Amino acid sequence: MKIAVMTIHNALNYGAVFQAYATQEILSKYGKVEIINYQNKHIENVYKTFNIRLNHNMPKDLIRDFYLLKGKLSKKKKFDNFFKSKFNLTEPTDFSSNKLSSYDIYVSGSDQIWNPMCTNGNSIINEHYYLTFAPKSAKKISYASSLGSFRFKVDQYEKAKALLESFDSLAIRERDGKEYLEELLHKKIEQVLDPTLLLSKSDWIKKLGLQEKQAEKNYILVYTVPRSKLLKDVIKYYSKKGLRIIAVDSNLRKLGVVDEQIRDAGPEEFLNLFLNAKKVITDSFHGVCFSINFQKDFLAISSGAQSNRMKNILDLTGLENRFISSIENISDIEKLGAINFNNAHSLLDNHKAESLKYLSKSITS
Repeated sequence: MKIAVMTIHNALNYGAVFQAYATQEILSKYGKVEIINYQNKHIENVYKTFNIRLNHNMPKDLIRDFYLLKGKLSKKKKFDNFFKSKFNLTEPTDFSSNKLSSYDIYVSGSDQIWNPMCTNGNSIINEHYYLTFAPKSAKKISYASSLGSFRFKVDQYEKAKALLESFDSLAIRERDGKEYLEELLHKKIEQVLDPTLLLSKSDWIKKLGLQEKQAEKNYILVYTVPRSKLLKDVIKYYSKKGLRIIAVDSNLRKLGVVDEQIRDAGPEEFLNLFLNAKKVITDSFHGVCFSINFQKDFLAISSGAQSNRMKNILDLTGLENRFISSIENISDIEKLGAINFNNAHSLLDNHKAESLKYLSKSITS
């Protein structure tokens, strides 16, 4: 059986890379899996080495990118090596030719692939992520596809319904997205786990050659995407606790009171930092996923409108009390003590079993 996966796979973004890899690995038990090597111009532009715009900030942006150049090139090289060594990719495509018709099953994979703000940079639906290129005779499945916080405009309803109704099986990642699509389509939609959670901690260690080093677990790891003021305040609070603070952060300036800033971490290096951290502070959905998976004491910092993804996985694992929406929440969380990961992983195992059941039924029936 040949399976094609359509997802965001080549962004210099840890969450995107890991969800694509996990999807590939989970599906490989059913047949030969290839990730469609879509050359998405918007995503390429977002992550290009120089991202200068013609406006009044151009001189400042040039200076910033000059100082960041070494780190950007180093990070890109590490990601490119991961793509080449870990991904089973098709030939590069922009869908201008019909060379992707030889698969038995087409899977619309995880990440915010149904959020056009991520795939296009605007609100126009990108139909490629709805598998419109697949032959009509082939099976079409979605697994943990996400809208993020995006909602279709009224004049997009009919088009969106037609695209979604073309799937043989539909499963989405977030509860609010599931409820939204059920109302739109008037049918039941499955909710499944992000694929990074379908691989266990030991799976990640074995597959990527990670190294757990007990002697190094003396630091707090910070992983941020939006770099909010709240996150800075939380870092400042924990900077007084006597542990080193290491931040995975590609920006020029350090994020507050940080002892070490790593701008060019490759995928394996990123996971090793999680694996060996004593505590994690993050405002990222996948930062929360790996904290739970690797059983790390963590704080999930509100990222505003994007927090629905974090809140969803926290609710599913009974860890909603680790969410911080204001600096005043810290004292309450400190009183809770260590996280009960036995309960969290028991809940996670149940959701994992249901997610794998959905996948198996969708592929084999």
